[in-house]
Amino acid sequence: MKQQGFASRPALRVLLQCLSWPSGIAFLTTLCSVALCSAVHAEVGFWSIGALSDSEFSSNANAVSADGKTVVGQSTRNGITEAILWTKERGITSLGILEGKTITRATGVSHDGQVVVGAGYASSGIDSTTFHWTPQTGIIALPNCGCDNRSKAGADVSDDGTTVIGTRGNRGFVWTSDDNAIELGDNFGDYRSDNPIGVSPDGSFVVGGASTSRGFRGYRWTANGGFEEFGELMYQAYAVSEDGSAVAGLGFQDGQGVVRWTEEEGPVWLGHLPNLSGRPRSFATDISADGSVIIGGSGGEEWFGACRWTEESGMLSVESTLKALDVDIAGWQLRTANAISADGRVIVGSGINPDGN
Repeated sequence: MKQQGFASRPALRVLLQCLSWPSGIAFLTTLCSVALCSAVHAEVGFWSIGALSDSEFSSNANAVSADGKTVVGQSTRNGITEAILWTKERGITSLGILEGKTITRATGVSHDGQVVVGAGYASSGIDSTTFHWTPQTGIIALPNCGCDNRSKAGADVSDDGTTVIGTRGNRGFVWTSDDNAIELGDNFGDYRSDNPIGVSPDGSFVVGGASTSRGFRGYRWTANGGFEEFGELMYQAYAVSEDGSAVAGLGFQDGQGVVRWTEEEGPVWLGHLPNLSGRPRSFATDISADGSVIIGGSGGEEWFGACRWTEESGMLSVESTLKALDVDIAGWQLRTANAISADGRVIVGSGINPDGN
């Protein structure tokens, strides 16, 4: 699983320099293969998460729980960006704002939706602090993390809520529920910094990107084995399967595109959506628990859309998949798919609704 905070990630800073991103509102969609729809998954649908304010209509869905029932992200009202939690039954609710901050983004959620993590910022992208939320404590700085005003990106959390990853200074850290935070360490030799982005459901595997003299390299980290670099093709790793055997990320070959690493094959170029105009730009954001489904965003110079990959289908747009399932998304532009449930059937992301929000 993974966490968002896109603008803070070095790999996507490159992407954002090339693309003009509109303000989007969050969406959630439930997918299944056409053949299995009626037999396996009775409900196929598409829901707008909405926003906290009708006058400042802006929100984003950054992460979804493993069971697909709880979505977290952020929404803006009265000029303040607040962390949010959404369920189909309760709708959108605010988790609040981290003390002393004006921007708070939720980027990771436990399986049961009872632990949420993210980052709070004093202003856009600076003086950030990793936060931890439960219904009992509310939103607080991650205890004994040592990352006050030093976090560079959002955080991710294991399914049971006991392991949190993030960045403090230029080093990644792993925090456990006994209020202990350790740095990932260094075995690259010419290591400069690392940015952990995703953690496996059981908290054993951490993936991200590290800066070296050879450029950025995607990696997998474990407490016993340390860093394992994925090679030149994978520039940044974003998400890891349950057993750590499959990783989704991005690289550069024919433009910027999606890369999948497995223990059997190593890094494999998955590329982009077909028939893109201009130089293609694509990235992966999340992977299903068994590593069979990868999601992200893909586009060219004039268009960008949420995408979904499986070995059977290849790279497809989420919009085309929904239309094939006769799901009504009239007027929507689905720009990015940000997170996926463990079984690969629930996707959350951001886009522009029929009103242009």
